[in-house]
Amino acid sequence: MPITALTGWVGLAYLGALNNYYRFTSDGVNIPLGIEVPEDVHLGQRVPGLYRYTVVQPEGDLGIPLIAYGYTPQTGLDPTMQSLLRLAILPTAALPDDLPELGEVHIYRGDVDKMIEGAVVNRIEISAQANSRVDLSVGIRGIWGEKNAMLATALPVPGSTTANFNDKVRAIHFNELEWGTLPGLTMWSGISGSSSIPVPRNCRLSIDNNMIPDDSWNPTNPRAIRGFALGNQRIEGSITVVGFGAVSGEPTVITPWNESYDFGGIYLLDNGIWSASTVNVPGPSEISVTELTLTGMSATKFGIAPGSLL
Repeated sequence: MPITALTGWVGLAYLGALNNYYRFTSDGVNIPLGIEVPEDVHLGQRVPGLYRYTVVQPEGDLGIPLIAYGYTPQTGLDPTMQSLLRLAILPTAALPDDLPELGEVHIYRGDVDKMIEGAVVNRIEISAQANSRVDLSVGIRGIWGEKNAMLATALPVPGSTTANFNDKVRAIHFNELEWGTLPGLTMWSGISGSSSIPVPRNCRLSIDNNMIPDDSWNPTNPRAIRGFALGNQRIEGSITVVGFGAVSGEPTVITPWNESYDFGGIYLLDNGIWSASTVNVPGPSEISVTELTLTGMSATKFGIAPGSLL
């Protein structure tokens, strides 16, 4: 069952490949015991009489808010956040031979220390809405894992520079994101005030790396899978735009773009298609609510790259 904080943090996650600690607000990473009870093994058996060990494959999501250090708005993302966001979309055209590998991951909570071996980023989702913080949901998969009792000695010393405990942190606000030009948007009056830059009220972007488990025999640990292979990357996003006045000439077909679109300044979507669906809301001052849907469909095998904030 996922654990979510009502206020503050649930705990710390150490990501070995980045050699950094990340505060998280929800933990849905499951590490199964790897025990399976088969069906009845002979006629008339009323209770299970046999069990077997299976591979232990951890999987689940960590909720990590985007943060910055300091008090001044518009100072950009913290370098630890930039490193995580860059790693989550590997491989890219700039780094075609790298994988979204997190190495050994430790999830430290007050009640448990979860260790995940050979972890990768299987999926990352960015979501935010007006007047709120920007949240990440990082989907993790590993080749093996275990749960241990939480020891105070496992955590870094408070105030250590490794974990940045000596600094105050603040959440990145939705209005600090930077939105790029979406070709063709000016054709639909009212969606964005005749501008090619959307002015969103909320947004969501999901990148699924589709890491495929290789469950061949692992000579170093028979209860672990051997690793992961890259599957087909899926990129989907949506933006809700609220404009004044009724929209005329709503697009009825999908609109392709053949250049990079900067989604919030976090990720560049290389090529793809977008479509729109608009509802006009009558009242003293008529407004329109438009849902823009974006799908990355790059002509090459790399459909995404770091944005202007990375």
